Amino acid sequence: DEQLRQHAAEATSKRADAAALGKKFTGPLATRDLNAVIEEDHVLETEHISTLFANITQSNKQAWLAGYERWAQGFVVPRSSRCVASDATGEIWSVHLFRRVKDAFVTSAREAGIVVREHPSSAALAEAALAAANGQAADGDDGGTS
Repeated sequence: DEQLRQHAAEATSKRADAAALGKKFTGPLATRDLNAVIEEDHVLETEHISTLFANITQSNKQAWLAGYERWAQGFVVPRSSRCVASDATGEIWSVHLFRRVKDAFVTSAREAGIVVREHPSSAALAEAALAAANGQAADGDDGGTS
């Protein structure tokens, strides 16, 4: 009897995990994993520029288009926002901006009712770009002394 209960509990847990995993890849865009939606060419990461992704509903699409360029004291790349995915619940838009104003941009977007997310690999790409830039500077310094 106890083994049957334990087996039923495990099966229920596995079903819940499978449902949660399925929702990450097939649910609404607001809850979907960005890795399932975003392609490599949507992300621009350099030492100074970063890409953020915004969940835009139909009700706040005009606010996004009218205001995103001004939300970070003019440090957003003009006309850089692109719709990268859409479904019945809304759209995901990308935007390129200077790294130093990411927090200000996210705060301004939140005040406008827009949720902004960062691509999970953006941090890794940024670190790699910074390391490459530092490596080139170090290589250039060593080359002059050899």
